[in-house]
Amino acid sequence: MNYQKLQKVLLCHQGDETEFALLLSHHQSTRLSITVKERCPYTTMIDLSLLQGVKWLDCHFELRLYDDVKSLDVVAFQGHKHIWPVQTYPNTQMYQPDEKHQHQQFLSHLLLYCLENGLHPLS
Repeated sequence: MNYQKLQKVLLCHQGDETEFALLLSHHQSTRLSITVKERCPYTTMIDLSLLQGVKWLDCHFELRLYDDVKSLDVVAFQGHKHIWPVQTYPNTQMYQPDEKHQHQQFLSHLLLYCLENGLHPLS
């Protein structure tokens, strides 16, 4: 589902780098930055960042899109890479047993919010 949601967001702009204003409550907004890092015949690497202007509120995803099977994988979140689908717990990084699933869920909620509340391209 995240693959389809991201494709709908990307319909707003076809370039390799784009930024959108994302409206929040109380007439506030934040920036959503999408950068295509690498295009291959069957995969695409994308950096997706939500930029709040406050470093500890910013979030950053590295995504791998599998275009042939229409699937998406969160490769890294906040710089944390190599997260297994199921973690032993406790572990040295203190990841939750379902950490990767949580990253996918958070991305899903973020993309759904973007689609429901509108993105406004920044010039």
